[in-house]
Amino acid sequence: MKNTNERLYSTYHLWLKEFEECKFKIGITNYILEDMVFFENINLVEIGANLKEGDVFGILENSDTVYKLTTPVDGEIIDVNFQIESNLDELEKNPLTSWLIKIKLADEYQIYELLNEKEYGEFVL
Repeated sequence: MKNTNERLYSTYHLWLKEFEECKFKIGITNYILEDMVFFENINLVEIGANLKEGDVFGILENSDTVYKLTTPVDGEIIDVNFQIESNLDELEKNPLTSWLIKIKLADEYQIYELLNEKEYGEFVL
């Protein structure tokens, strides 16, 4: 897969952005922030974890809600942004630039099942 500047989206309300061939940063969309309003805690998976599509890689919490962060692709977690755990304000201010995990795809063809920005916008309406 070629590097792309285009952000992709999943129906789990996550964005993915390729930073190296078959390696993607994953973060949350504004939809999760609007749904939860604010965050009090986040727990993320460890580096090296191998996940399948639909596995939970983290939990976002506030006093009213627990939101399971669900991976949209199969792959190995190659980095985790543990700094975000102590800086949730940054995630609230910039959800579309604050990455949570980096994943190396196990199956590059899964990326074609994701949504572009227009398709995601129609999905959340």
